[in-house]
Amino acid sequence: MAIGYLKRRGERKALEAGLRRQFRADLARLLREQPELLATAAGRREVSIGVGCPRLTRATAAFAANGSGGEDGAGRVARAGGLNEGSRDAEAAARALEAAADVARARAGTVLDSTSELLVLWNAPFDQRDHPVRACRNALEAVSAARKASSGRVEIAFGLASGAVSLTVAGQGYETRYVAVGSPLDVAAELARCAGAIGVGVLAAEETITAARGALLAREIDMIAVEIERERFRVFEVLGDAGEFERYAARFEHYGAGLTAYRARNWAEAHRRFEQALRACPDDGPAAVMSARCKRLECDPPGPEWTPVTVIRDLR
Repeated sequence: MAIGYLKRRGERKALEAGLRRQFRADLARLLREQPELLATAAGRREVSIGVGCPRLTRATAAFAANGSGGEDGAGRVARAGGLNEGSRDAEAAARALEAAADVARARAGTVLDSTSELLVLWNAPFDQRDHPVRACRNALEAVSAARKASSGRVEIAFGLASGAVSLTVAGQGYETRYVAVGSPLDVAAELARCAGAIGVGVLAAEETITAARGALLAREIDMIAVEIERERFRVFEVLGDAGEFERYAARFEHYGAGLTAYRARNWAEAHRRFEQALRACPDDGPAAVMSARCKRLECDPPGPEWTPVTVIRDLR
């Protein structure tokens, strides 16, 4: 009898230890005591997904471009998996990912993975009606935490998407974990890579921003299509809470006008507006991308079949 008790106790401890990789400590204890809660959330469920990809900061990338090696060559995006194992940048990326994962767990997010990139789930196994807002705010906090943890060498670019996924509980004991499958994961992962490529901290799909219902300050960046599904949706840069407009006013003043002109095929006006946006905010990555695009279109206008929709791979 004592042996059975000790075995069950050991199994519960192993379960809690495994769950702590995904959940905050108090939530892991709760799930250890009430493991049926894990199974309750399995199945089809509406969630918000955050994917974070490490990249070198601009200062580190600029140094790398001068010959330090180990980066992507473009000097913009560096994922931990593509760095030399044991290198200074790989170690910084690992610290950045763990810091971002700690932020997610502290805010009651479910960390599905934090090895080469961060994958965070909201609204499972616990109900979180405000999960789109939670996802956006967590991503902003994680970006800051990651940069601090890596001493400014690495930052994390986030992609956010909301929608239905299929959830299952896999493994036993220490290996118990949630597994999620669905298009929101693919969209969030693509947006994370796009965010890194265009110099944005957090890039969110339209459905996530719409569901946040005005709680956040977000700037529309473009209309995109996921190549496989050809689904079109707007994407937004998440900047902060709704009350912080004055802090980011310069990022809105000219970019929106440039986007309107771009969609109207007025390439010269669009280019002029995006250049104004860059003068106001020289580090505005999306404005730089759009300015270059409009300049190309002005020099070589597309045919009448052109639509202002960017295939997501062309943003990367």
